[in-house]
Amino acid sequence: FGTERRQHPRCEAPGLVATIGVRFPWPRITADVLDFNRYGMSLRLARPLATNQTVDIELDFGVLHIEGVVGVIHNCRSLRDGGYRCGIQFRTGAATQLDRNQIRSQLAGLEREVATVTTNALETGS
Repeated sequence: FGTERRQHPRCEAPGLVATIGVRFPWPRITADVLDFNRYGMSLRLARPLATNQTVDIELDFGVLHIEGVVGVIHNCRSLRDGGYRCGIQFRTGAATQLDRNQIRSQLAGLEREVATVTTNALETGS
């Protein structure tokens, strides 16, 4: 996979679940998060989503719950097994993002928690 191309590397995020709202009348989509940081994430989905599409995001990780995060589909690639890997960038500075500072703080806290859990799992081999 080579060197990390991102300025802010993402952590694997086992147990982190995202629920995204695309647009009415489509139902919300729940997906496992593949990797995550406070700036974005990638999801494994059953169907592709259009790039540059704005989405509303809820994140759940154990007892942590964040809702109302604005994101944009950055890319969506097909996987060999028929699924899709979709990259989402959070847009906490968007005009539609409510409670910007609170959301940024919550995303930073979630990033720390995911990194801690991932590091502990690697150290214990679980």
